[in-house]
Amino acid sequence: WSGVSPGGPDVVNAPRLKAEVPADTPLPSTGRSAQVTRRPWSLRLRLLSIIGVSLLSVWSLVAVWMLIDVRNELRSALDDRLAASARMVAGLMLQLPAGAPPGSSSQSASPLDVIARDGLACEVSLLRGEVMFQTVARTTGSPSLASAPTGYTTRSFGGKEWRTYVLEQGGIRIATADRIDVRENLLRDIALTAGIPFALALTGSLVLLWFGIGRGLRPLEQLRVALALRQPDDASALPAMSSPPELRPLVETVE
Repeated sequence: WSGVSPGGPDVVNAPRLKAEVPADTPLPSTGRSAQVTRRPWSLRLRLLSIIGVSLLSVWSLVAVWMLIDVRNELRSALDDRLAASARMVAGLMLQLPAGAPPGSSSQSASPLDVIARDGLACEVSLLRGEVMFQTVARTTGSPSLASAPTGYTTRSFGGKEWRTYVLEQGGIRIATADRIDVRENLLRDIALTAGIPFALALTGSLVLLWFGIGRGLRPLEQLRVALALRQPDDASALPAMSSPPELRPLVETVE
């Protein structure tokens, strides 16, 4: 055999052509390498995640709602304390002898000493006409409250925010105040005190859920183990197990 085909050239020794693929041409993907292999979550972990996220969302909303309510109640209570302190100082001032200064050392418990023990700032002034007044006493560390209007207001003194209350009674002007940052620290302490038991209770609930879900899925785990140990050509019945109604069709199909 000469290796020559009829009517054609010699194809035995003909060089084989090789297609050249440009370097920048993307290669076709097989599909497997493009997919990111992820280990599927177990039913136990899925149930715990769904229930845990649901509990966390609900209790977080409840906690935020309670915190806002506590904040409003705390602000109202502290405002009432300012007003009560101002009325108390006004009552004590009216009981002082005429001409006696409010902070006189001869008094066993002056009004300003009582206010200072509560951590409040207080300023006592005598009214001179309708708009003029003269400051006669002030607690230590208290800012000048002369510009504070009557009633409740929030003012900045010395670069710090203060909540003030001014009472004018019997020719006497009483101004009480407390710092906003002290109020915020008090609210933060309350939130922290309430938040720690909440976090512990949530953690304990998740732990109990983990064991409870495991106990509830025990029949499914028993069936999984039995099928894993079963040979493909095994036609025997499955071992006796307590199967819930949801698993009975599957067990009967396998048997």
